[in-house]
Amino acid sequence: MTGRRRLELDEVCLERRLGRIVPDVIATLGGRQSYVHGGTRTTVGEVFDEDAEDGHSPAWPATLLVEVTVTHGIDHEKLQRIRKLNLPTLEVDLSAMGGRLTREQFRDLVVDQIVGKRWVHHPALAGKYRVLEAEIDAHSVRADWAARMRELHRPRWLAKPVEHWAAEYVEAATAHHDGNVRVRRALRSTEAAETLQSEPRVADTTWQRLAEAAEALRAHGLPGGLDPDMISDTGLVPRILSIRHNRGIGYAVDSGFQVLNAIMQSGEDNRRWHTLYTMAVKTYDLPQHFTQKQAALYASWRMSIVDGVQAKDESYLRPSTYDDLLCALFPDMAARIASGYGVRAVR
Repeated sequence: MTGRRRLELDEVCLERRLGRIVPDVIATLGGRQSYVHGGTRTTVGEVFDEDAEDGHSPAWPATLLVEVTVTHGIDHEKLQRIRKLNLPTLEVDLSAMGGRLTREQFRDLVVDQIVGKRWVHHPALAGKYRVLEAEIDAHSVRADWAARMRELHRPRWLAKPVEHWAAEYVEAATAHHDGNVRVRRALRSTEAAETLQSEPRVADTTWQRLAEAAEALRAHGLPGGLDPDMISDTGLVPRILSIRHNRGIGYAVDSGFQVLNAIMQSGEDNRRWHTLYTMAVKTYDLPQHFTQKQAALYASWRMSIVDGVQAKDESYLRPSTYDDLLCALFPDMAARIASGYGVRAVR
């Protein structure tokens, strides 16, 4: 929910091309920032009902699109193109107004009323959906349901060995991140963007496989497969896979060094995982693909990690949270991981 707002427009252009659409109106909010102030009403059956005010109100872009519908509404093709632009897009629907309008009636409708208006798209929605999905996942009703599902499937998961589920997890993770890269590349191409309708379904399928494999590994005593540190676009798994295969997995790049370079440029918060990446580089012999300059850059970075570990610099010492799981997923690395090098001492 959000309250009604009056938007002051500095500039209005009619029927000017923007990307692959010609909006009825392109308006500019000028130097003023508008924010989405509102709240969320959450209801789960008859058990939970709560109104919560937004803790964060994202700013709008400076451009607002307006579509005026008289007879024909916005079709699917135009909606996809609007979503790609990711700009606030308001529809003023005159088709349901019933008869002709005077100029004053039309002005009142556009400026002062909310009847006949709807948001076709708004960039704030994606963030709102992520917040709601996280709250749903954390809700006790969802947690109880997930626990029941785990118990139901547990015998089937335990009937197959860890090695089976580890291989399934790695295969699904690779397909999932490759699918995400295809989508991101297609979004940059106006021609390919028209074919995107099937991609989310492919990504959903691979994510379901990945989620089941992660739950099966959890049943075998190896939790954490769906944690962001493991499986996000910049998580441990896609980065190690990129090093292993010498190509971007989850990254729109062509070589393992390019992913490694992104790791080398990452912030201090990521240092705790750097020993795992150097183990992967050694295990999968990535340096055989380096140029002389790349080899020198890597050697300098690796030495900084060695110095940090020897100095017991906490920022370079990793928690052992995922070590057992990573040993199962990447058995070639297991001996190096199990050595305990770079692990933070438990207090």
